[in-house]
Amino acid sequence: MFKFYKSGSEKSLILFDLLSKQIDTNDFDAIVALGGDGHILDVLHQEYVKENPLPVYGINCGTIGFLLNDYAETENLSKEIKEAQVYNIHPLKV
Repeated sequence: MFKFYKSGSEKSLILFDLLSKQIDTNDFDAIVALGGDGHILDVLHQEYVKENPLPVYGINCGTIGFLLNDYAETENLSKEIKEAQVYNIHPLKV
């Protein structure tokens, strides 16, 4: 299973169109968040994500992207996700 969560930014919409054509969604199980830091935090709070504990890989399509990975068109996203270092984070509940 493979699922994208994209923010409303123009950059995330363009990147979603590009990646959805390139990626074999049966290649791995992951959630990809396209947006900024706030967007990935929102994604982590989605019911679907809470009920399906898959790895979440964030790609910076925002302004700062401190929590997210940069993306270069030449990268192989499937390989990047498979080789990514895993961090367990626990977002605060307010």
